Amino acid sequence: MKVGDLVTLSSYGKNRKCNGCISGYGIISDISNDFNDRYPIEVHWFDGEETATYYFSRNELKYYKPDKI
Repeated sequence: MKVGDLVTLSSYGKNRKCNGCISGYGIISDISNDFNDRYPIEVHWFDGEETATYYFSRNELKYYKPDKI
């Protein structure tokens, strides 16, 4: 994953209680290179008109695949 990728929560991320308020998709805005950083991926989430920024580990995210028409 890299900055600018569209992501959504993986099944592991959805099952974690701390991610219950997150839905939809987000864009990766920063990735920390700090080896000790437990949640290095900063994601800017879009949910209607509101947006929020949260931090995740790699296994909590997957690439967003839009619905085919």
